[in-house]
Amino acid sequence: MIGAKQTEKKGSKPCMENREGKTEDRRIRKTKQAIQSSLYRLLRKKDLREIRVKELAECADINRGTFYRYYEDVEDILLESEQDFLEEIHEIFDQWDTGQTDPEQRPVKELYEVCKSHAELLEIVFAEERDPEFMIALWQLIRRKLAWKMEIECGRDGEEAESRSGFLAGGCIAILKEWIAKGWSQPSDEIAEKTERCLFLLMPERKQL
Repeated sequence: MIGAKQTEKKGSKPCMENREGKTEDRRIRKTKQAIQSSLYRLLRKKDLREIRVKELAECADINRGTFYRYYEDVEDILLESEQDFLEEIHEIFDQWDTGQTDPEQRPVKELYEVCKSHAELLEIVFAEERDPEFMIALWQLIRRKLAWKMEIECGRDGEEAESRSGFLAGGCIAILKEWIAKGWSQPSDEIAEKTERCLFLLMPERKQL
């Protein structure tokens, strides 16, 4: 277990353990990434319910014991991947809310860059709308954050903010789906500009996004 080792001496040993911990962290990330990528490959061929742990472990070149060290079942992989993605999106909105974003960076562009970094996941869940609950969760997250912006910064009343933000959130997801369908061929700058034009129509008080 990471960080569970006990030390008896002070001095150089904690530094050594720190290096070992970082190495172990990297190994865990590498193993989990291999498992996730293997799941995505299999999901391009079959439904999630048809994938067995044995098959997935063989695809990822690991044993079943290694798999169960990190996940309870195959569905757990997808759920964790989706949650990680939503948390990254949530973090960008939080930075935007608190004014912690880089002045040179546009939050909308950052959002799409995060989406592209999770390309394999999004290609799978958006294909034939394999996971409607995830898409609803993403829509709700975007809607909630945009509604807050409209109400606080643009002076909209709560009901109007909710209505407009729901429409905008749907538009953002539609743009994302089109981007995915075109194989991510357009630069994230262009996708962000297209989204910003939609946002400005319903949030004209916002000078910059």
